[in-house]
Amino acid sequence: LRLSACDVVEHFDGACICDLAPVDSRGSPFVAPVDMLFIKGKAWFSSSAESLRFSNIRRNPRVSLARTVGSEISVLIHGIANVVDVTVGEHKFLHDLCIECYGDPYDSWGLWGHPWAWIEPRRMFASRLPSG
Repeated sequence: LRLSACDVVEHFDGACICDLAPVDSRGSPFVAPVDMLFIKGKAWFSSSAESLRFSNIRRNPRVSLARTVGSEISVLIHGIANVVDVTVGEHKFLHDLCIECYGDPYDSWGLWGHPWAWIEPRRMFASRLPSG
């Protein structure tokens, strides 16, 4: 069964672990887990500026993201990662959501200021297997 946009938002509430696949220098997918925040219809994630993930994305922004919940829900997003420098411009909403999701200790972890990216979907598939 296909999931509606509302169903997808319900299953992406808050932070969740997803599998992100940017492409490496040979054009092959390179899958690794990321903490993903779904904000106003956009999938956002962060990593170190020096990470292989962001190095690959800067060279080629095509990515796929997969979220699977048990054996019944699957959401796939194929699109373009848009890198954002959160130290420039208006990104208070993102910082506030990080505090809401991870709690007050978030700022002490030293993660704010790392690059973030959001995925501009080109294709998206969402389904739920019937239970029972």
